[in-house]
Amino acid sequence: MDGRGTEGQTLGRAMAKDSLKRFEPLPDPRELRNLWFASLSQAMDGYMRSAAFLEWMRYALRVMTETQALQATAWYGALPKTTALPSTSLHEKHSALSDPNS
Repeated sequence: MDGRGTEGQTLGRAMAKDSLKRFEPLPDPRELRNLWFASLSQAMDGYMRSAAFLEWMRYALRVMTETQALQATAWYGALPKTTALPSTSLHEKHSALSDPNS
């Protein structure tokens, strides 16, 4: 053997070198990612500062707060009028139960 290996190995090395040359012109994926994020960031910034987006946000927030207010009103309105939170402490209740004059 002359140190070069078999004909198949030589052919395999040549093919590997050829395929590696094909990848050389491809840009670094990190550069592509950074360019993509920069472009996305600029587009999102422009969109979120637009009058249409801000108006939509105002509308969405108003609807959410009005809906929550209506739900709270409906919940409180659904309680029976006789249901009241106790205003006396446990000590006062115990004293009232144990005192025969009350």
